[in-house]
Amino acid sequence: MATWKYLITQAKVDPNRARTDGDSPLHIACGHGHLEVVKYLVTETAADVTQANNAGASPLLIACQEGHLEVVKYLATETAADVNQANNAGASPLLVACARGHLQVVKYLITEAEADVKQHLDSIGGSPIFVACYYGHLEVVRYLITETKADVNSKTTSGNTLLDAACHSKNQALMEYVGSLYKAT
Repeated sequence: MATWKYLITQAKVDPNRARTDGDSPLHIACGHGHLEVVKYLVTETAADVTQANNAGASPLLIACQEGHLEVVKYLATETAADVNQANNAGASPLLVACARGHLQVVKYLITEAEADVKQHLDSIGGSPIFVACYYGHLEVVRYLITETKADVNSKTTSGNTLLDAACHSKNQALMEYVGSLYKAT
């Protein structure tokens, strides 16, 4: 923390100045899960919580991607961060958390931060449950089905089903689980 304070107060580093990839100090702190640094940057330096990097990722999306629940909670409740702000590919913080299998972040975003569970990826039309299936995250898929009543019959814009996504993941338990859902409907 002392290093950050020195850089901002003594070296006069602009807290919103980005690297060539567009990441600001806040993006970096969020990506590493440094909650105290995030709080300092937001409260003491007025770091922009909505600033997107070159890929369109906000600091909140970066925290969700890396699974830093406490940072996610702070940004979602104490700042103007938008829990549905998508990146350039159309992925929201919820979609990224589903893709990475961060179940606790997914639960928080849905139950506490009221993230839009119906938001789809622009490029393929994949829903949060599709993305979780595609990357093989069985517990996230179970949660989305039981708690959000996700549509197991949904398809992407190219016609891919949840079973297609589960097969892509090569997760046998996930394939069996998703297969059993089709038998039940």
